[in-house]
Order: sequence, then structure tokens, then C-alpha cells
Amino acid sequence: MNIKFNKILFVEPDKITRAKLKGTAATVASLCIVCTLFFMASGCGRQESVPAEEGDGFYYVNEGKKQFYSISKDKVILKTKSETDAKNLCKHPVFLGASDIKFTHEDIDGWVIAIIDPQKTKLNDLMQIPEVVDATYAINIGPCVYYPTDMISVGFQHGYSPDHFVNHHELGESVKSIKQFFKDDPQIHIITFNAKMGDIIEISRRLYETGWFEFAMPIFFGGIILGI
Repeated sequence: MNIKFNKILFVEPDKITRAKLKGTAATVASLCIVCTLFFMASGCGRQESVPAEEGDGFYYVNEGKKQFYSISKDKVILKTKSETDAKNLCKHPVFLGASDIKFTHEDIDGWVIAIIDPQKTKLNDLMQIPEVVDATYAINIGPCVYYPTDMISVGFQHGYSPDHFVNHHELGESVKSIKQFFKDDPQIHIITFNAKMGDIIEISRRLYETGWFEFAMPIFFGGIILGI
């Protein structure tokens, strides 16, 4: 099968409490990161709610509301040590379709989003592939598909700071980097964690529940299958 991906960068959610961040995914991408992904209108700029009884989990979005989602076990995101490993991984016969993606020019990791047969292939199987450092399933919200990363966008409450978080919270030991989102706003940051991508949604919940953050939301790759 020849599966083509329309690759976009998506920072959750489309509305963040600060007025600066209430734009679309394309706006956030242009403000936050220079990347090789491209954005096309896909109808997935806004979230559709998933009833709690139909969801596999949730994360907090605008003003602490819960966004429920379901897990898509036929779609995965995989992290590798390099772009070269990612390109080689795309050729692996286990995938029904795969595409390598790059998050930022500074990112030395490689990333792959792919389709698998969930009856034949599990995450543990993917972790046995030499190029794979980490792997997790995509999530569905309405008709849209989102791929977790190792990053969370946060807005610190006044009186709290990255230094306070790193030095006084148990998750501070798992921080790989913290980067300020806007030069003129010291409260909004992107935190990259040394953590499994499959744990990043739970980590975002734990951050928000501390009360130290105005918002704490996972950053996703968004991928829409255009054709087979």
C-alpha cells in the first residue's frame, strides 16, 4: 500500500487561555517552531468532544476542561536516535505505510508516524526494532488523529517559574529542556521530558493538578491520511 500523509504540527488545544495563543495550529507552529512539516486545511483545527464513556483517557484543556480521547491502535508514532534511522525505519516491512517527520531544526531525534496491523503488531514488537527508541499509539478525537510527543506546553501561574518546578517537583528530575515560548512572556514554556511518549498525557494531567500552571497540555504531531 502507498499511504500518503498530510503532516502538520499541532499544539493542543486550538484555544489556550492567553489571547496570544488562541490562533490555529498553523499560527502556533509559526510562533513556536520552524519545522519541515507543512500545514494544510484538514478540518481538524478544532477539537470535537469524545463522550467520557467512549474514551480511553483525557487531558486538561482550556480552563481545566477535560478533553477525552480514544486510542488508535492501528496508528503509531516512533522515536529514533537520528533522521537517518527514521528514514531507514520507514522501509520496515511491519508497516502498512510510514512517513518520517522532523520537529525542529535543532531536534537531533528522528520521528516516524506509521500504520500497522493491530492484530499482528503490538508496541512491544515495535520496540524490538533496532532503530526504535520509543513508540506509542496515536489518539483519536472526533475524525482527527494526533500523535503524542515528549513535549508539553505550559503556562506557569504567577509566582511559579521553571526553576521552581525543576527544584521542587518530583517530575523536575525528568525534564530534558524548558524553552520560553515568547520572548516577552516569561510564563509560557515548552517542556521536553525524558519520558515515554505514552506517559506524556498523564504527565500533563499531573502538572495541571498541582495548581502551579494556568494550563499544561500535550504537544502532538497531527497526521491525516489523504489516500491509499
